[in-house]
Amino acid sequence: MTLRLRAIRPREFPLATDNMLALIDEELGRRGFAGGVIEDLANYPAALPWKGPTPKSGPRKDGRRTGTLGRNWRIVRLERTRARRSVEVANQTPYAVYVEGPPRGGQGQRQTANMRERGWPNITAVARKRWAEHQPIIVRILAQRDPRLRRRPMPR
Repeated sequence: MTLRLRAIRPREFPLATDNMLALIDEELGRRGFAGGVIEDLANYPAALPWKGPTPKSGPRKDGRRTGTLGRNWRIVRLERTRARRSVEVANQTPYAVYVEGPPRGGQGQRQTANMRERGWPNITAVARKRWAEHQPIIVRILAQRDPRLRRRPMPR
């Protein structure tokens, strides 16, 4: 009786997972989820008429918008560990929480009703909307069905 050993070869090429984490970082970072959140928060809603007289001096002279709030949205932390990826977006402008902050929270830690009525987005709603777009992409990467994942050449 003879024993023959034959190598088992996969029908498909195995995936190279080296770039999987890089693709997830890209999807979470500036070109993906966080970038989309910043883009949505940096766009100002249409201006409404002033209830009182417009300022006559200073940066808001004649009712002008300064753009400070939109320019100051930043990715402050992109955490990468073996088990976790997270991204933090923040704005250091002192009044940002009143204009585009979360809808719930204590006094001084949430968006004011006046800003909500004027059409300003809140960070919670924007993050949920953008996450709904990017989560399926990340799941597709993790399930290794993303065309951007490179296949390893078959060993001979």
